Amino acid sequence: MNWRDQIRRPALGLKVGGFKPTGNPCTTVFGDVRVQRAGEAWPTWKNKPLWPLCQLNLTEAAFMPAGLQDLAMVSVFIAEDYIESDALIVDAADPEPGWAWFLRTYQTLDGLETISAASKPDSPLQPFEARWAPETREDYPTQDTLPIDFEALGLGDYYAQDGIERLNGTKLGGWPSCIQSEPWWNHDPQGSEFEYVLQIDSEPKSGWMWGDSGNGFFARSNENPNRWALDFQFF
Repeated sequence: MNWRDQIRRPALGLKVGGFKPTGNPCTTVFGDVRVQRAGEAWPTWKNKPLWPLCQLNLTEAAFMPAGLQDLAMVSVFIAEDYIESDALIVDAADPEPGWAWFLRTYQTLDGLETISAASKPDSPLQPFEARWAPETREDYPTQDTLPIDFEALGLGDYYAQDGIERLNGTKLGGWPSCIQSEPWWNHDPQGSEFEYVLQIDSEPKSGWMWGDSGNGFFARSNENPNRWALDFQFF
């Protein structure tokens, strides 16, 4: 097998804003969460409501990695001071999480209700509807997550090879766009159950930054699908 075939993965990028919004409460949106199940309470940390980071409608996507194929929607919340928390793993089935970040997942859009503006917390994030790219792109890993011993191939520097391109930005699948190292679950025994599934990038248009223009990597447990892990890296 060609070494490229062993490492490249399909990834689907997200475009935030730049088009006329649809007004559909269930559509993908960055900087807001617009729907929920009846009776769900807004997640909090330190007695403060989390910010609505994004709502990802997976039914609108032309591609989903295997770890997301049972889901129709993922909503992500995060605290202003998330960096001060050491919570790396959350349980999406917990109705009262109390973590500095949280996800809600839905296997169907049926029954989801629009959240009234009056019941949402104040947030500095600017909401923009977003669209998934019409097709996938090949995504290559950084050296941090290379699944093969590239040096043993005797081809020289990995990054000097033709076509070694990464899809940066918010995306489904592919590889995490590592900045500092491999995600923590790649080298921590506690993380052995997790598999990376999506990346949420900094989105200046919405006023969101992971530190200084970084990325957030999300992984899902292959033992308990309600358990999710987060790693964020920045320059």
